[in-house]
Amino acid sequence: MFDNSIENIKIKVQINGRVIYVRKTRLFTVMLIVCMLLLALNVHAANPPLEIDIEALQEQEGRGNVHIFSAAGYFDYVLQMGNIGDYHCLGEIDLSKYDTVTIRYGADQGAQFYDDEKSAWLALTTNGPTTDNAYNPIEDVEIIAKVNLENPYGHWAVADNEVVMELDTDYNGIVYLALTMAKIGDRQDGIAITEIIFSDSSYVPPTPEPTEEPSPTPDPTDTPVPTKTAEESTKDESTSMTPVIVAVVIGAVVIAVIVIVMVVLRRKKRN
Repeated sequence: MFDNSIENIKIKVQINGRVIYVRKTRLFTVMLIVCMLLLALNVHAANPPLEIDIEALQEQEGRGNVHIFSAAGYFDYVLQMGNIGDYHCLGEIDLSKYDTVTIRYGADQGAQFYDDEKSAWLALTTNGPTTDNAYNPIEDVEIIAKVNLENPYGHWAVADNEVVMELDTDYNGIVYLALTMAKIGDRQDGIAITEIIFSDSSYVPPTPEPTEEPSPTPDPTDTPVPTKTAEESTKDESTSMTPVIVAVVIGAVVIAVIVIVMVVLRRKKRN
């Protein structure tokens, strides 16, 4: 006797050359597992921003000057780069976690960082400076990313100039920040860096928990607000849950209809 019940209906599936049979009743479970695996493969953990501790750069290798530049109006540590071939080690960083680095800096208000022919720029490298102290490029420098400097719109600490360097690398190791200066007219200007922040654009900061504000002292002249009865509170709660219940019921009905239709079609085909 031929048994065409749904428990005995099998579906042939071929994966990497191997043929397997999946019972129809387990098909939805298999499809759900596959979808979850594909979703997991395409989701990566977002990384919070990494802000470099400027003061701590005093312990790192480099020709940058880490100090409190009070003469220019700074009251905290800056990384000053004012000489040709200046560079400074930022430490060991996994750059694969980030897609931008934001660098904030100040400069003399009359600084000129570019003209029609050349431009001063900052770079992240794996092995130090980009030029020697005579503007000669260092041939074996390994540049990870770079960005041109913008002319300042204020004098040193008064203005918060900013450039954003795009990152697209899997490099994980010692990272250097190097300044390539440009002689514009009779000027060759340096900068004072106040912030270096590596960011992942997919990162969403957690929502802070709301703080409870103290209840105001009641005014005896205010009209008292009527309180809800237990019956009214229960009614409000059930009303707020109605959309969820409706959604669950609709989902269950849809799944049931799909299963019934597939069973009917399969039996018609067998007959």
